Amino acid sequence: MFKRKTLFVVGAGASHEVGLPVGSGLTKDIATRLQLVFDRDSITSAGDRDFTLPFFRMHQRESLEYALAYRTVREGIVLSRSIDDFLNIHGDDPRIVLVGKSIIARAIHAAEFKSDMYVDPSNVHNQIDFNKIEQSWFVKFMRVLAPGITVSNVENIFQNVAFIVFNYDRCIEHFLTGALSRLYDIELSKASEIVKTVTIIHPYGSIGSIERVPFGISEHNPTNYVSLASEIKTYTEQIEDKTALDQMQNCVESAECIVFLGFAYHEQNMDLLRPDKPARKEIYGTAFGMSEADKLAVINELNGSFPSHSGDRVHIRINNTLTCAGQFDFFAKSLAG
Repeated sequence: MFKRKTLFVVGAGASHEVGLPVGSGLTKDIATRLQLVFDRDSITSAGDRDFTLPFFRMHQRESLEYALAYRTVREGIVLSRSIDDFLNIHGDDPRIVLVGKSIIARAIHAAEFKSDMYVDPSNVHNQIDFNKIEQSWFVKFMRVLAPGITVSNVENIFQNVAFIVFNYDRCIEHFLTGALSRLYDIELSKASEIVKTVTIIHPYGSIGSIERVPFGISEHNPTNYVSLASEIKTYTEQIEDKTALDQMQNCVESAECIVFLGFAYHEQNMDLLRPDKPARKEIYGTAFGMSEADKLAVINELNGSFPSHSGDRVHIRINNTLTCAGQFDFFAKSLAG
């Protein structure tokens, strides 16, 4: 169990361990889905027909304008670090934003379906194959979380844990529900209610609650992805959401330990996490594949927000050789507190 208030800040690299795409993979998938063919009298899809045909039926009167928005997104996102950055650049164009948010919802839903966590809903007894994801950080996190928590007090399992998740997927919610059900032999419905007690903040939104939008339904499921666009936020929309900002600030300020998992430390995201007043924290973080120079830059930035005191032991540990799973292998006792 975690013996101190621990905040997990989660980026795309964390979900990548169970088969979801990181930023560049997501942008390539989106570009492929947005391919169009222009005939003399019509616009047809050369990419994701199950997304494009309903989209243009909903916007028949503005089909040309939305076709141009399709092209702008498809051709421009390769030059951005992520689809999030691209939508922030084009935040003043409502058509580009709608296309971008809708296709994010579609692509993430399809990625959940293809992930190692997908559960076929055709049989109510089907569950996550935990053997398949045993080497992921999700399982290793559970191995730190559960000791000391029995069936009789499982409702308290998340009392020292919170998450700020910069991903649109629902892997954490989906995993925790399945893991609690399996480990403690409780009904999925009860596990779901317990998971709802943990603070899980998605600063840029998600593709909807799992109750409303089941995890990873087949790509051919007739989901209205335009309606899900409202669940996705641009950076500008996020910084205008004072309630969400205050909630994140409370999580950061109350945490004794902060753990970054699969997080890229982009400046705009770091700005959302920076406390109003410098506060000392114990910090762990992955920076897998990052250069030593960039790793030191991240450490310096964190030191500015969470300074140490004279004589204190080193309390910021950013490692560029460990994956998210490796973080738990290497620091399990330290993370537990």
